[in-house]
Amino acid sequence: MLAVLLKILAVIGKILLWILAIILILLLIILLCPFGYKGTVKKDGGEIRAGGSAHWLLHIIHVKGSFSRIGGSNQLDYEIYLFGIPLLKLLKKLKNRGKSGSGEGDAAQTAPEDAVPAQTQKADDSAAGPDNGHLFAESDTDEAAPAQKAAEPEASGRVIRTEAPKKPTVEPGRWKYNPTEETKKKAENIQIEVVPANRPGPFLQAAARFGAAVGKVRKICQKLDRLYYKLEDWLDYIDTVTFQKAKTCIINNLFSILRQILPRRISGRIEFGTGDPASTGEALAFLGALYAFLPEKLAVIPDFDEAKADADVTFKGHFMIGGILLRLIFIIVNPNIWTLIRVIKNKDPRIVTRPETRKRKKKKAGAAGSKKQKQKQKEKAA
Repeated sequence: MLAVLLKILAVIGKILLWILAIILILLLIILLCPFGYKGTVKKDGGEIRAGGSAHWLLHIIHVKGSFSRIGGSNQLDYEIYLFGIPLLKLLKKLKNRGKSGSGEGDAAQTAPEDAVPAQTQKADDSAAGPDNGHLFAESDTDEAAPAQKAAEPEASGRVIRTEAPKKPTVEPGRWKYNPTEETKKKAENIQIEVVPANRPGPFLQAAARFGAAVGKVRKICQKLDRLYYKLEDWLDYIDTVTFQKAKTCIINNLFSILRQILPRRISGRIEFGTGDPASTGEALAFLGALYAFLPEKLAVIPDFDEAKADADVTFKGHFMIGGILLRLIFIIVNPNIWTLIRVIKNKDPRIVTRPETRKRKKKKAGAAGSKKQKQKQKEKAA
């Protein structure tokens, strides 16, 4: 019995190991299989033409697209391929077939439904006569309706109100006040006394304005003082080691991600001109300063006579998803970046620097000043 159980457990373990191996192989293929792309851009006067394609998993997933602008009209085409099968075309064909099939089915279903009632109506009219059928139908409905109304409250146990609701005795918004003669006489005999306001003199007014202006200036000074201390705290945090390490980690990893994503090969030509030889020369001088960063097979041709911007460029590149994910993991795992996020969320750099750093800096500055003074005194004495 134990031997059988051990054999079953061994078989289950082998199956689980095979499943784990397949999952690991798939993950490695997804992470290490390169994502490739290429494209072309052409501009000749007012005409623009661009096209490109991208593939992944050894061309199992393939995407193509093109854009053209000729004479002010834009045209965009794209297609997605899976194992070489165009998916968008297949979806369009299936939709068209579904619409055509549903249209034929609806026509077949509506025809007999329209035909059957006409035959039944003719049969009923011929049997009942021209008027008898209608009379009997009306009498049946009239007799059945009150019986149903009377039976419904008894069955359900609810009281149904059949009377119309009573109107209010006083319409809202139309009530009028009719004063009596006594109230009218009292209103006529009322005397209103106008008391002159006690306005302050010009000296008090000027003092009040001056006090308000002083209060505003004081508030502005307090705000500026707070801003100064905030800036001082942020500058202290920028000088810390944690911020410097976080900055270097972000810059290095982001630059490596950009280096992987940007195209590896660029070739073609670019013709440009501003219409003014002086400005064209200035632009060419700027490009000359960036000559070391420009690709070797990309030709830049200036035109000192006409204003133009034409191009015929092709580019090609590839990158791996695993490399990008690895760089992102390096950024996420770094503890200095978490401290930076915490500081940005709380908007308080004193979480890292503490208020004591300012005092320490002042002490260090004072100590350095005293050392310099002592050295100067020794030099003078010598």
